[in-house]
Amino acid sequence: MDREKALTEVHFPSEIDSLLKAKSDIKIGDLLKELIFLDHVGRIQRTRQDIHLSYDLDEILSKLEFTLTRSQLRSLKEILEDSSKEISMNRLLIGDVGSGKTIVAMLSMLVFAENSYQAAMMVPTEVLAIQQFEKYKDFMDSFGKRLALLTGSTKNKEEVKAGLKDGTIDMVIGTHALIEDDVSFKNLRFVVNDEQHRFGVRQRQEFARKGINTNYLTMTATPIPRTLSLRINKMLDLSLINEQPKGRAEVFTRIINEDHQEILLENLKDNLVEGRQVYVVTTNIDADDTNSVENLYKKYKKIFRTYRVEKLHGKLKSSEKEDILNRFNKHEIDILISTTVIEVGIDVANANTIVIYNSNNFGLSQLHQLRGRVGRGKYESFCYLVTKDTDPNSKLKILLETNDGFVISQRDYELRGGGKILSLIQHGKNLSEIEYLNMTEEETNRAFEIFDYLKENSYKGVNLDFIREYFDKDKDIILN
Repeated sequence: MDREKALTEVHFPSEIDSLLKAKSDIKIGDLLKELIFLDHVGRIQRTRQDIHLSYDLDEILSKLEFTLTRSQLRSLKEILEDSSKEISMNRLLIGDVGSGKTIVAMLSMLVFAENSYQAAMMVPTEVLAIQQFEKYKDFMDSFGKRLALLTGSTKNKEEVKAGLKDGTIDMVIGTHALIEDDVSFKNLRFVVNDEQHRFGVRQRQEFARKGINTNYLTMTATPIPRTLSLRINKMLDLSLINEQPKGRAEVFTRIINEDHQEILLENLKDNLVEGRQVYVVTTNIDADDTNSVENLYKKYKKIFRTYRVEKLHGKLKSSEKEDILNRFNKHEIDILISTTVIEVGIDVANANTIVIYNSNNFGLSQLHQLRGRVGRGKYESFCYLVTKDTDPNSKLKILLETNDGFVISQRDYELRGGGKILSLIQHGKNLSEIEYLNMTEEETNRAFEIFDYLKENSYKGVNLDFIREYFDKDKDIILN
């Protein structure tokens, strides 16, 4: 249908069939334009690099205290081989919660450092940055390579920035502080974006620009719909970790009605008696909500008088947060009442239960991330989703059906759509109402059919000048 006629039909429908046809054609046309852009930009944006990586993987891996899983090793080799090509890497590493993505990234960073290139990893929270730094510092030291930490509250901030600039620091783990204007590198060639769904498109672009023809690795446990869209459209190379390290416990998930928490509290008592620890997560700190951190802290202190209860949230100083997490790790705290600051990276094998209040207010990916805080040891583990809405058709039911992050991401994609590839639209409560985001498989296939035809015919009849006009403004978006 002619576009002008289609738009008129959408605003002033003549009949239902014609309206549906107009909407469908508009969506197909929009996707088609973006595919042409992606292909055109992909051809003129490919970044050539002059890089040489020399390494002995066996020697490096011999210093680990454990053996990599087959898919971890395969992903590591894919990343290193891709980074050694004449075109710089843009790769997505997907591994379910707890599958060991970070060690793969750290080993890749080490190989770059061994070859006199710098590497950097950006993570979403200060707590996680500190944890990862402390976890891997000694390992990097054993190779004579210097790993630094850079967050908003790093005390030797200026020293770290100077080391990155003059090249005396080989690798850095940090938060958004890494993309500040006054942070520069001598020879940054490898960047890792951890938990990419926590960063905006612009932030991810700024990070990549810090380097020279940067090799870019994005990591995620459950790909946000935007990234899933990019993968479908063959814009990202993919590495997959599809197995869990040995010895991980299964996590059993239950939905609990907020008005009937008696069974939940009894189960928690049983776990605590056995010596296990519990996370309690909610959406806000001190609002009037009965399920705020402050109110739940008072409630749990009263119910579990003989146990050590602590609260953790973003308003605390970094030193306080670090101290609380260290005490929880040492089992000096039994119950931790928290906001989502514990969503990623926290690894306490003895904590086998997580209770999530206001669970319907979280996205599926976030709930899956939170659930991934437990099941990290040998103990049978539990995730309780507390909600007022126990509708059997609720999105929470998806989490009862599967522990597989890839299945969850696909369901998330079906619920929320894919987002516009070349815009900054990624998420939001009204996405499901935007028709463009809910293309059927048939419509998507139709757009690709037309795209393939045009490509085979050298885009005859396509106004490529229009695409070139916007190239400089939008060229980086496809990388993220």
